[in-house]
Amino acid sequence: MKFIGGLFFFLVCVINSLSAYNLRQVTNSDGLTSSAVLSLLQDSNGFLWMGTCDGVNIYDGTKAYSWNGWGQLNLSGYIIEEILETHDGVIWVQTNYGLSKVDKEKRLVVDYPQFKGSYMMVKNELGNLFFFSSSNLLYAFNEKKQEFYRLPIGTLDREDIVNLYVNEHYLIIFLKNEIIYYQMKHSPEGEYTLSTLNTSEKTEVRYGFGDKNQVYWLDKDYNLFGYSLDKPVKKLICNWKEALDGRGTIVDILRDGTSFFVAFQTNGLLKISLQANDKYTVDDLGIKSGVFRILKDRFQDIVWIATDGQGVYIYSEGKYSISSVTYQDLNQSIGKPVRSIFWDNEGTLWLGTKGEGILKIYDFSPLKHNMNYRTELINSQEGGLINNSVYAFAKSCRPMFWIGHDAGLSYYSYRDRKIRSVYSPEKINYVHAIYEENDSILWIATVGTGVIRARIEDRSGVPYIHSLKCYTIDSGNFSSNYFFTLFADSSHDNIWFGNRGYGLFHIEGDSLAAMPLKNEYSSRVVNDIFSIIRDEDIFWLGTGAGLIKKLHDEEMYFNQQDGFINSTIHSMLLDENKRLWIATNGGLISFNVLNNKFQNYLRFASEDYR
Repeated sequence: MKFIGGLFFFLVCVINSLSAYNLRQVTNSDGLTSSAVLSLLQDSNGFLWMGTCDGVNIYDGTKAYSWNGWGQLNLSGYIIEEILETHDGVIWVQTNYGLSKVDKEKRLVVDYPQFKGSYMMVKNELGNLFFFSSSNLLYAFNEKKQEFYRLPIGTLDREDIVNLYVNEHYLIIFLKNEIIYYQMKHSPEGEYTLSTLNTSEKTEVRYGFGDKNQVYWLDKDYNLFGYSLDKPVKKLICNWKEALDGRGTIVDILRDGTSFFVAFQTNGLLKISLQANDKYTVDDLGIKSGVFRILKDRFQDIVWIATDGQGVYIYSEGKYSISSVTYQDLNQSIGKPVRSIFWDNEGTLWLGTKGEGILKIYDFSPLKHNMNYRTELINSQEGGLINNSVYAFAKSCRPMFWIGHDAGLSYYSYRDRKIRSVYSPEKINYVHAIYEENDSILWIATVGTGVIRARIEDRSGVPYIHSLKCYTIDSGNFSSNYFFTLFADSSHDNIWFGNRGYGLFHIEGDSLAAMPLKNEYSSRVVNDIFSIIRDEDIFWLGTGAGLIKKLHDEEMYFNQQDGFINSTIHSMLLDENKRLWIATNGGLISFNVLNNKFQNYLRFASEDYR
């Protein structure tokens, strides 16, 4: 969930009969100056640069805006054919009138009009720039000397070139009737030298491309071949004739794991997923236009698709429909944020707020499109609630559920439909998490008074605390015992507690035992743990500085530097599809725990993910 300006955005994720992927479109209504997008770049800061037929646009995740070169307006042209970032902050823009170098740090744009009509521009993993000019010559840029130099590749006609691929050691030229391989060496002076022709493959090529250290090409019969530059043995991967025949000219192919996105000049985009025994499945993504470029996001599990007249599409996988409900939708004038959610077996949604009690929504359904719900606001002692800051709900084996708030513990009884306070021999305050271990043991995480193990008994059907034991750290110091969350680890017969400032704890013997983080982190806020999930032997810790994946002998760390929309995590939920849903200060993150890929759901953009 997400709180903005006093509004409550409740994001409901359901799996239903939707398609297995989501498409969202960035168009003129999002600020795009032209819907014909020829090129794409995601820069080192995560912003998307879109080369259009009307200049460069930059997309920040919510809005596109025209980039004017810091007011200099001196790009060589405004039909943006290609954009590449060779080093952090150094961006090359190929236009219809030449080449421009953009230095973001120096706020400087340098034009190279002598390269008007350049045909193809690529870079390798070291950030070295190469391009094929209109005069049928191959050039590279010397970073040390800040000048271009020519690479001798013999006489080639640009009309015969299908594509170029270059890495640290190889230059591969895909021609219509041949694939040429050159070995390269990088000199201390900053220039590459080419070996004599290393090898060539005589074949008709419909399209060819490189991915890391692999080379792929489609021949005239739509056979997809692969070739490792480490072990140069040609391998037939699959025949795609049935999927591709009649679709027209291929302009781009992107490999994503065992899937390939294939873009056509005038006929949309296909996703081809390899199966066993040389089989494959085909998804037509339904884009009714030509596709100029496809780009894998550097941080998120999404693909960007530049089209001829339909702007940019954002592709993501997953059968999720996400919609929002606000207080205003429910005709409630509540201004306090939601801090706890409970959806009971009767279909009633209970929302605990920080200061305005409990909002009760009857017969809630995430599939319901209208907001005509019956609601009730419970925020007074007449309703049985003795405190209006409600931080926790927990199910019970009794016909009731538990409610935690700043003044202690209450429960809601399904027998008489009332909220009542729970008697305790000692005062309990600031309850933020609750877990009922069995019908007689209740675990309570509090802010300031540590962890409580309460023994529950019944008197005439009314539960009360018979006795309790407090577990604290740092000699019971109030500010050291801020426990905001707990996780019941039933498979390992343990309960884990998250502390603000001191990290992860569990009960060992008759005291709290810490499980410290193994790595050194630049921010101490990683020890503010607000959410815990254990999946088999992996801990997922939602902290004030990002997500930690904690295994027995290693840890992985994900935050805004890795592309997270925000690093402050408040709560998490793991679904049956191994998606970890992460609620942050900046929005919602869907994190695939199997491959560590993720997708951000931005402010007000979630309605568009269908």
